[in-house]
Amino acid sequence: MSGELIVEAYRRQLETDPERATYYLRCLRSIGRWRGEIDDRAINHAVDMEYASGGYADHDVPDAYGCFQLDYRDKTLTDQAIIDSFFARLGDSANDMELRRQLWRIGDSRKSEKIKSVAEERVSYLRNLRCRK
Repeated sequence: MSGELIVEAYRRQLETDPERATYYLRCLRSIGRWRGEIDDRAINHAVDMEYASGGYADHDVPDAYGCFQLDYRDKTLTDQAIIDSFFARLGDSANDMELRRQLWRIGDSRKSEKIKSVAEERVSYLRNLRCRK
């Protein structure tokens, strides 16, 4: 099966089952790795485009929690505790956009508009500054 057909199957799967998009991206990424860069540029390009547009695979979520020294398996973890951890790390980081991207992934995976809102806060602020100029 060609890489283009695999990417088309991935896109159709997203259309029929968008709730599992992070799982499907992980699978597509794995297929691309198994088939190798030369064999399947179409797959690797599709994966790169998904990440560039803000997508993420389900196995990226534990890493996002790890950025804030949090355990994604901790069922007692509240949205506010995650946000507080984000702000604690924010002061120590030169690249707040990466931390915001990781926070957004956590918020999206938890379906928390509160967390996603905090992650997007600076982006909205910068957009408003540009509009005023």
